[in-house]
Amino acid sequence: MGILDRIAGTLEELTGEGRAALADEIARARAQAAGGDRSGAEAKLVELTHKAPAAAPGHLALGELRLERGALEAAVESLGRAVDLESGNPAAWCALGEALAGLGRID
Repeated sequence: MGILDRIAGTLEELTGEGRAALADEIARARAQAAGGDRSGAEAKLVELTHKAPAAAPGHLALGELRLERGALEAAVESLGRAVDLESGNPAAWCALGEALAGLGRID
């Protein structure tokens, strides 16, 4: 991905249109996971977080999916990123706390 693609992607993230498209993609990935294709959903969410690295909702959805399937270290990484990006999001903090508790970590 070139610098111009990154700039265009960042600008798209800042618009309402970009946020709506991201929300739609996350909803589709969550539905895919609920339908039993968790690995496909995770791959889609990883792709979304690479396309929109500054968007907390993608990292949150990825972390929640990883938490649900028991990949706690990976969940902590994704959820920590979501908290870093959007520190006022209680869902991100709660999920991060659950993942850390599952690992026996109190940090």
